[in-house]
Amino acid sequence: ARGPFGVLSFCQHWQHPLVTSVDLAKSTHHKAMETGDMMTATSSIAMMVSAQMYSGTPLDEVEREIATYYDFMRRMNYADFQTDLYTNRMVIRNLRGEVAEAGSFHSEELDEVSYVTLDVHNETRYGISRYHARKAFVLYLLGQPQAALVHSRSASQDLEAHFAQMQMPQMVFHHGLILAANDRLVSAKERVGMRRQLRKQLKLLQKWSLLCPVNYLHEFLLLQAEWKRINGRYLKAYDLYEQAIQTAQANGFTHHVALANELAAKCYLAQGKERIAKLFLQDARYNYLKWGATAVVKRLEDEHPGLLTAARLDTVARTEPGDGVTTHPTMLATTDSRGQSLDLMTVMKASNAISGEIVLDKLLENLINIVVENAGAEKGYLLIERDGDLRIEAEKSVANGRVVVLQSLPFQQGALAATVVQYAARMKDPIVLHEAHKSGMFQKDSYIRDHEVKSILCLPLLTRGRLIGVLYLENNLATYAFTSDRLEVVKMLSSQIAISIANAELYDRQVALNRAYGRFVPHQFLRFLEKKSIVDVKLGDHVQAEMSVVFTDIRNFTALSERMTPEENFEFLNEYLKTMEPCVNENNGFIDKYIGDSIMALFDRGADDAVRASIAMFRQLNDYNAARTAQGLEPLQIGIGINSGKLMLGTLGSPHRMDSTVISDAVNLASRVEGLTKVYGAKLLITEHTHRRLTERDAYGIRLLDRVQVRGKTEEIHLYEVLAAEEDGVREGKLRTRERFEQAVNEYHAGRHLEAERLFLSCWQENRQDRTAQLYLERCAHRLAQLEVAAADAVEVEEVTEA
Repeated sequence: ARGPFGVLSFCQHWQHPLVTSVDLAKSTHHKAMETGDMMTATSSIAMMVSAQMYSGTPLDEVEREIATYYDFMRRMNYADFQTDLYTNRMVIRNLRGEVAEAGSFHSEELDEVSYVTLDVHNETRYGISRYHARKAFVLYLLGQPQAALVHSRSASQDLEAHFAQMQMPQMVFHHGLILAANDRLVSAKERVGMRRQLRKQLKLLQKWSLLCPVNYLHEFLLLQAEWKRINGRYLKAYDLYEQAIQTAQANGFTHHVALANELAAKCYLAQGKERIAKLFLQDARYNYLKWGATAVVKRLEDEHPGLLTAARLDTVARTEPGDGVTTHPTMLATTDSRGQSLDLMTVMKASNAISGEIVLDKLLENLINIVVENAGAEKGYLLIERDGDLRIEAEKSVANGRVVVLQSLPFQQGALAATVVQYAARMKDPIVLHEAHKSGMFQKDSYIRDHEVKSILCLPLLTRGRLIGVLYLENNLATYAFTSDRLEVVKMLSSQIAISIANAELYDRQVALNRAYGRFVPHQFLRFLEKKSIVDVKLGDHVQAEMSVVFTDIRNFTALSERMTPEENFEFLNEYLKTMEPCVNENNGFIDKYIGDSIMALFDRGADDAVRASIAMFRQLNDYNAARTAQGLEPLQIGIGINSGKLMLGTLGSPHRMDSTVISDAVNLASRVEGLTKVYGAKLLITEHTHRRLTERDAYGIRLLDRVQVRGKTEEIHLYEVLAAEEDGVREGKLRTRERFEQAVNEYHAGRHLEAERLFLSCWQENRQDRTAQLYLERCAHRLAQLEVAAADAVEVEEVTEA
């Protein structure tokens, strides 16, 4: 195999990190779409998703990619690639616990029993082998090693069918793990054969780890650790587990970091080393969660309830006297007065959970949950500095478990001690009140006085000396609730909290900025130009792509707008355009531009999307007109023209003022076809270029309308009417007479106008709302009259000549 497809299939993963295969697959897909190579366009999507799965991409992200391309894959109808995508989706659903029975791949799309009993050509064997391999790995992760072994053996029988492809080393790795997991579950005789197979898997992985250590070294190390374990060489196994964890972590294989931690924990547990096993189990749970495998996490927690319970710091009563007001410098001690150690693992886990989130609302929810839990608070507030004022952006009450984020209330409106918040923010020092209602400094605070508040912890959040926000925690059930341990935990988290909030707000602003840009420059333009951000776009960037162009226009808009003020015009147009936009977006298209009352939309995933979007526009217009009529307003009428072909997308203008645009004769033709809807009294017209690209023609009720020569074109084009856009009665009448109508069109263009007139008259008499048939009758009458005049003139000339 040559070209990007061959490189992606057989070469890339042996030399470069697996994540680079994701980018190459996307690039291959776009180039294949441009050249019309649908086989490569489809296969590259399947390989992209597989590369994401094998490289440990978060499952939510992979699911989003699958959802993006799933309809495209189904429409292309390449069974093997479609099944490839489907089985990956079922792996994700199993790992997230979204199936009725663990390990099931069954659905309306795939009958597992029928699928695995197919006995035909090699391509099917290849797909069935891949199915067994994925099912085996799912069952293994869900704690069913014996069931996994059955499928893994079935997959290994056809391993040569996957020669050199990226799934081959994964199948070898997974089969080795499953063999090791079953070592003590089989008879001594069977164990000998299984260990022989396991040695073969190890030798293959060792060779591949030397070829591409970034992808396969950690897999070899982990399988080697399992080999040492089953042979009782535990000290060597411990060392290999650690090496595997570090190597997988360094190269970004989150799922394998989780798995290596879990297997190490099991090895330690088997030797009675519970304390160290607990650390590995906690790391395994954290990385499985990071990957998104919540069903695996639940299995871990069910198997090890004593080791994976949520860690909390015990409240330690203080006996030292004082007025209850304390500020603390940085604390170095890690024990309280009774010598109880801080749970540093809990702090690390909390810090990782905080730093791993970038979306502001989710971050705030995580923050308030983590802080309230680890500080032993009854309720908590997270305030963020905005324009010189502190605003409540997250709050939690343990009593009702309720968390509220992003309400942006002034802190004075919260159920908290405002003077404590002000003091902590101004002095930039933490405050701990053990008996707030008795504190000389704050006992006059109206909130503290009215609620007789006992314990308060208020901590400023700083980054580089700048105030980002304030944490306010309260416990009204006990005095001395916020011990030095609890304060230390919150302080250790505070710098990470401040940094994470700053980063999330920066990300939030960037997202808002990108959305703002997207209102002017469609994000799809960036995708076509292969740019990650609007800032990467340069003047003159361009790309050619195969697309369908939808052009729609309001009829008689000039007369309509003359009866409105400019303000009313803007209000009306925005309301109308806003109503139409979802029809485009929901059918995989995007709006290129608005031209007054006209909409120009582009569809790159197939002409069917363009037709479906146009039909949806007419249905949406019916609802819109019903609302207008109820207000005593005139209903709108629109016409839509669609054409398909190659378009050049790019940027035009100057370095300081440029615009995204589409240049193509296909665009001009779509506009002219829309104009013809007024001539024929039709709603939706498409060209033959679009008609040829449709895969579901029968669903739209299409009839041949005419053969026309549009302005600027030397050749005639066939014009088709999409009847699904018509009202029910009109559509049914046109469908009944479609065959006669198309015969009449052909008769007309063949010059047999008398026969054409007879057929068109028959159509019109049966369906008086068929304005096109009426138009043709007028044309036929006109043409026949011309022929009569021409015949009379010829006779007259002949008579003169004879005279």
